Amino acid sequence: MFKPVRDKKDRVIPKGMYKNLEQRLKERNDVKGIRTVTVYPFDRYTDLGPYVGLADRLISGGILHYTACLVNSGFTNLRAVLRQHNPKLKLSKSKLNGQPIDQVEISSMSIHSNDVWDIIKDAYQMPNRPLITLGGPAGKYEPHMFFGTKEDPTIGIDVAITGEAYTGIVLKERILNRRKKLSNGRTISMREAFEDLAQKRELDDIHGIAYRWIDPQGKTWIVDTYINKGVEDLSEYPTIDKTFKFLEKKHNDESLKDRPATPKEIANEINLSTTINTGGCRLGCDYCPLTNGELGIFRTSGFDHLGKTMEKIFSKFGIKRFFGADDNIGNDINQLYKDAKGLSQYIMEDGSKLIGKVESGSEITLTDLDKFARKYPDGLMELGKIYSGLWMGNEDVNQELVKKGQSLDKVRERLPEMINAGISPMIMNIYGDQMHYNRIRSNTNEEQHQSKEFLDSLSQKQKKLFRESEMAMDKGKEKKSDILARKFVNSLTPSQEDKFKFGLREESFFYLKYGAVSQQFTLLTPAVGTEVYDIPYNERMVFDKVGDIQIEQHHFDGNHVVMTSHNNPVERLKDVYKAYGHMYNYSNLFRAVGRVIKEKFLGNENKLRVAKYAAYYQFKGINGLKVTKKRQKEFVNALKIGPIVRAKEPPKSYHPVLAIHPESAKYYSVTSSHVALDPKPLTKQGVLTIEALEKICQGEFEIYPTPIARYDQLPTYSQAHESIEGYRKHADTLYEQFSIKLRELTSSGREGLNQSKETLTHLGQDFIIHAEKLYHKLHNNLRGGANNSLNQLKEKIQIDMHKYNVTI
Repeated sequence: MFKPVRDKKDRVIPKGMYKNLEQRLKERNDVKGIRTVTVYPFDRYTDLGPYVGLADRLISGGILHYTACLVNSGFTNLRAVLRQHNPKLKLSKSKLNGQPIDQVEISSMSIHSNDVWDIIKDAYQMPNRPLITLGGPAGKYEPHMFFGTKEDPTIGIDVAITGEAYTGIVLKERILNRRKKLSNGRTISMREAFEDLAQKRELDDIHGIAYRWIDPQGKTWIVDTYINKGVEDLSEYPTIDKTFKFLEKKHNDESLKDRPATPKEIANEINLSTTINTGGCRLGCDYCPLTNGELGIFRTSGFDHLGKTMEKIFSKFGIKRFFGADDNIGNDINQLYKDAKGLSQYIMEDGSKLIGKVESGSEITLTDLDKFARKYPDGLMELGKIYSGLWMGNEDVNQELVKKGQSLDKVRERLPEMINAGISPMIMNIYGDQMHYNRIRSNTNEEQHQSKEFLDSLSQKQKKLFRESEMAMDKGKEKKSDILARKFVNSLTPSQEDKFKFGLREESFFYLKYGAVSQQFTLLTPAVGTEVYDIPYNERMVFDKVGDIQIEQHHFDGNHVVMTSHNNPVERLKDVYKAYGHMYNYSNLFRAVGRVIKEKFLGNENKLRVAKYAAYYQFKGINGLKVTKKRQKEFVNALKIGPIVRAKEPPKSYHPVLAIHPESAKYYSVTSSHVALDPKPLTKQGVLTIEALEKICQGEFEIYPTPIARYDQLPTYSQAHESIEGYRKHADTLYEQFSIKLRELTSSGREGLNQSKETLTHLGQDFIIHAEKLYHKLHNNLRGGANNSLNQLKEKIQIDMHKYNVTI
């Protein structure tokens, strides 16, 4: 399931609301004393592919952004920890400014889950452990997986931010208010104040969080409070330079240092910073969670906010290179042009221009880049003044697996134009189960690789290249086949390319032909938060164990083969190795260096910049492939030897989820051990109507606290005229459940019964209210049949309650 989204008119908060929230917190006296550590986890197993080592030189946008929001809200007694820089650090052995830590804020991707758990378990070793909050993609898409495990259900986070930074700051204000209320002259921790709120269910109106709650029967639930709202204008958030002066310096010690890193220490260790330029993408690809994950809208911070961010980081810390943590900057091409023009003319405080001092990279779709270039003839040149590289998820050049408007024409036209503008084309491809590595192959009865029209269009020389490449591959002479295949792809005319079906190998040659500076090849894995997450599990494609290696979250990084129906999965991984080898090799490195010399001689600054990057990425890619093969050697051997055990279902959370909205219940139904629905908070707020409940609920959801009431047992509106008997049976079932509960409560005798009157009263009320709302009102067109059964149910409950002198 995709994450649900709110109604279009109800997705953003009023302008200025977030800034007012920050200001309220900043003015409080009890904020500055809260000792806070923000942490970005890192699993070194994921440091693979052509960008090996990048994480050591870059700061992730999530921790930069949220930490800046905390700082701007007054939480200045703070330290920000990057686990790739501090791999041995233990919070249990650390103090912040000489005092125990009050709260730990984790921002993480799911692939770093092992390190998230290491941080959580370590925090539980502290005498008075801090409040633990999880955010980032892990908190947004699968928060319920971090509240406990089968081995130890009691250890886990306290709360997850399933929304954005605004949600987290709202939560902080609520906790501080409760902390103040509970104090009465004694010191109350942030965790104690939070637990008081959580246990009383006084957090359900903060949409965009998930928290642990123990119900009156002692059962632990993970309460999801539905979808958050967000700020409409990302420039309302503070600039991320505020985080840098709170960064922990790079070290291998187990405890925090007495002071954060100095600007000089930061400049020595970090040469690339992420920025938050835009959020959202309209495309909604079935394998990507971002469209709904970003509230189903597109937002931007604007060129002025982005310019200020880069200026401050450059001026204070000497960092010149940036990367936009964007989903698709071309989502709004008019805004993109406005931002490009604005950044190219941005004047810094010292009176000089920003361009020429800094450069950035970002993500865009080829389709939107093409639209942008068509509408704005000078657009690419303007972009090139600030963007040195654009990453494009073209995914599948044949459009057999993914269709997002990419085309060969757009590649042929736009990649050379990007190079002329000084923008390096950075291509991202996927390798799905249906795709081939090599399609320079003759057609067979079983499979047609190339059309007759294409084969007939080839010249005699091209046919010879095709035939010889195929023969060399059949004889096991892969290197010779690759050389011939590249010559063949380079020989194709545009009209021939349009008819050709590319394999992964030929695809890499095609992008090289038109100037790709880097290519990334990603093995498809099931992505939580998408519509296709559970399908490969249901089809038994996903691995649970490979030899002695248990498949863990870090294996789902796109660099491991963990999902395939092919009988020889190791070959699928080797296909990716070979594709990288076609892109990154010494021959291409020498060509790139030759282009640097050529463009330097010709004096074309834009093409020279691209040529330099091409040489740089060749060097990095060659090294990255060597490191990847070395680090994956054990995994490759396990794939070869086996056995391969396939997962029967997606991973499930240990604790059940209690959702307050049926759309959220649907979302968690795939990955939770159990899901129940408690619509009371939203119906009380008027957000959810009884009619909406019927319309939305198609599946089987337990209605808390009545375990038997399931929506699929209630007749739908269209079947209502046939359902009078169903009402009666449903009433009998409800009464049976009520009787069981009643017997349990009264089994302790008259003394126990007297103590249980209040509980009995609530029990009777809950069953009657539940029956009225979810049994009668949903089907009000059959008032006669429904009312008869409902009244009989009420009568039975009333009789039993009066036996014990309890009045409802």
